Amino acid sequence: MSARRLNWTPEALSDLAELAAYAPAAALRAVEAIDAMASRGFNYGLRLAGTPARWYWPERPAAIYYTNDGLTLTVYRVV
Repeated sequence: MSARRLNWTPEALSDLAELAAYAPAAALRAVEAIDAMASRGFNYGLRLAGTPARWYWPERPAAIYYTNDGLTLTVYRVV
């Protein structure tokens, strides 16, 4: 598998900033997990039911929602 380009939506960056304000270690783990997925070109998450290309990765206390089209991994929410 090859590396993916990594994008964060403005909403995801805002979510990440909020997470970092109250759980900085969790925010760092979220960034590290997504970076690892993009770098390795491999999804560790679970596909969301009823969606063709949306994925979920739990990074307690948050959850990372992203898409992966084979070229780009886009984080769209961290909630």
